[in-house]
Amino acid sequence: MTNVKMGFLSEFSFDRVGPIGVYIFMGVYSFLAACQLMALMKRSTSAKTQHPIRLMLGICVGAAAIGTLSFLLNTLWYAYHGEDQDNLYMAAKLLKAGSKYTLLAILLLLARGRCISVPLHGRDLLQEARVLVPLYIASVTLEVWGEFAQSRTYTTDSVYRTVIGDIIICIDIALLVLYLRNLCRSWSAETDTPKRNFYRTWGLIYAGAFLLLP
Repeated sequence: MTNVKMGFLSEFSFDRVGPIGVYIFMGVYSFLAACQLMALMKRSTSAKTQHPIRLMLGICVGAAAIGTLSFLLNTLWYAYHGEDQDNLYMAAKLLKAGSKYTLLAILLLLARGRCISVPLHGRDLLQEARVLVPLYIASVTLEVWGEFAQSRTYTTDSVYRTVIGDIIICIDIALLVLYLRNLCRSWSAETDTPKRNFYRTWGLIYAGAFLLLP
């Protein structure tokens, strides 16, 4: 099924973002990446600019920016050649999903008080990776299948309206519940007032990241 409103991209899957959306995201992510890079390079006597969470956030934003650039370049390639450039397409998919799950890893670590109330250890990263890496692989595989499978050419439903998509969404919701539970525990155990305020305010705001699809 074609999407006639997308012009030269009419043959693209309905699951894809159009060029205007890519330009907008590219601008936003580039700005955030530049800000994050400046923050990492800035020297300060009152703050640890290369904090582990800040480094992870830099990787997250950088991956999103490069992934969006890859999407944009792939779109331009498609305009001139009539087909995807496989390397750009896969790089965009991998980086886009990797950015989201890196962000979720950061939030799950914060909810457990890592880098805020207690130090971060390598085993903490491995613990989150055991859950998020399989979910990352499943999401990328599902999206690639959704855009190229023959059965998907006759539907306008999102790829996340499939059985596997529903499972991924349910796991995301379960991670949200786990995040909120750990956040409450960290808030209860913390005695420092500014840190308690951080858990109570920003911690709840960050929970919205779990409601976004990859």
